[in-house]
Amino acid sequence: MPAVPPAPDEELDLSPEQQQRIDEVFSRLSDLDDHAMLGVAKDATRAAVRRAYFERVAEFHPDRFFRKKLGSYKTRMEAISRRVTEAYERLGLHDRRPESPGEDKGRARPTPLPPRALDPERDKALAGLKQQLEARHAEARRLLEEGKRATAHGDLAGAAEAYRKAAVLAPNDKAVQAAAAGARQAAGAAAADALSRQAEFEERFGHWAEAARTWRRVLEARPDDERARERMEAALSRSGGET
Repeated sequence: MPAVPPAPDEELDLSPEQQQRIDEVFSRLSDLDDHAMLGVAKDATRAAVRRAYFERVAEFHPDRFFRKKLGSYKTRMEAISRRVTEAYERLGLHDRRPESPGEDKGRARPTPLPPRALDPERDKALAGLKQQLEARHAEARRLLEEGKRATAHGDLAGAAEAYRKAAVLAPNDKAVQAAAAGARQAAGAAAADALSRQAEFEERFGHWAEAARTWRRVLEARPDDERARERMEAALSRSGGET
């Protein structure tokens, strides 16, 4: 997977060394096995795999650079982070059986990523990042439950807001993103229905300018609503063009 150079005018909050490191790993994603991806030996313990995983997360996860300009490197970092997580899930979370004798015979062994030198400051930052990620995941789960409760009580606007916040905390979780999109759509539809009833009430009492404004808001929520468009144009005509 060849690295794609950034655009010449791309503004980045990444040092040249960080860019080079990301490019190097990204270009080798398809060649690295799980052990090489984490930079651990074949007989690494679960504890060693876990430590290596959090080191890679601290180095490559986009959340570490929150509010920073990452440009095209954000996509590369997300790809590396996904690959690191996949490696950790296979090596650190599942039972690992020893390979049978000769199983690796003749198989090319990819060069592992070089280990990082011990650095107390980095370890402290790593622990802080781990705590931050765990807190974000916990808050996202809480917001999902809040959204479900709001939906069950018919509070679609509240549900949409809860899901929106969860989506911000879990930008790479497709299920959360889909739930947020569905909640937004449901809330928008409910709001448009309420506005339609308001516009009809305003028409009934001859408040044509107000009705025209309300029908326009319906169209903002439902651009393809031809009935709302016709009613807005009629209300505008009755109001003399006043809005």
